[in-house]
Amino acid sequence: MGCLAWDHLPRAGRAVSSRKAADLAAQLPALRAALDGGVADVFLRRLPVGHRLRVWPDFARGTTFLDVETTGLSPRDELTVIGVYRDGRQQTFVRGRNLAEFLRTWRETSVLVTFNGARFDWPVLARAFGLTVLPPHIDLMAEARAFGYAGGLKAVERALGVHRAADETGDGDLAVRLWRQFSDDGNEASLDRLVRYNARDVRSLVVLASELLRRSIDPYPGPKPAVPGLAPLLNAGDPETHVAL
Repeated sequence: MGCLAWDHLPRAGRAVSSRKAADLAAQLPALRAALDGGVADVFLRRLPVGHRLRVWPDFARGTTFLDVETTGLSPRDELTVIGVYRDGRQQTFVRGRNLAEFLRTWRETSVLVTFNGARFDWPVLARAFGLTVLPPHIDLMAEARAFGYAGGLKAVERALGVHRAADETGDGDLAVRLWRQFSDDGNEASLDRLVRYNARDVRSLVVLASELLRRSIDPYPGPKPAVPGLAPLLNAGDPETHVAL
């Protein structure tokens, strides 16, 4: 019907009842205020699973992709490495070196994007830093499953054709072993390997999110929204990287 944006609501005609159109129009002031104020939760609560990444283009500044490593899987285990990608820059924070600096990134996060983060990454961060408030959050595991991508991040990578270099491969058990080798023996090569593995996980989150967003908006007949600053990462395979150790 040509109704492709908020301002086009009057064009909906018979596709939307007069009562529904009035209800939608009544919501627009709050939606505009949420968009102008950068309150992503308002939209995430309205979007179905599989389509929540539609907020990404409008909230790109401050959207933080995050993956953590720990000494194990029990509540007693400690946070060791945090990898993030935000505003075109990749950073790594390491226990005993610069872990506390992560809190600056956390403060500036408008939308948090993880894979299975609701069950793993967020509880780990909450324990480590005493955090109580989770930013607006998109869990890519649920978003991916809505489009038929099953399993963990590595399985989804294979389905997407993502290739890892040899020093980026591994799993959670390897990450634990590499940290032990570093913490017990001071093996810097083990730490470097762990950082590379974690950084690849973070980049894969961005690649996956980009594909899920593409699939979500593919049926939209108007111009497709783009995420500012994302093309260099997707085209070249490597963002600007900063590992402050």
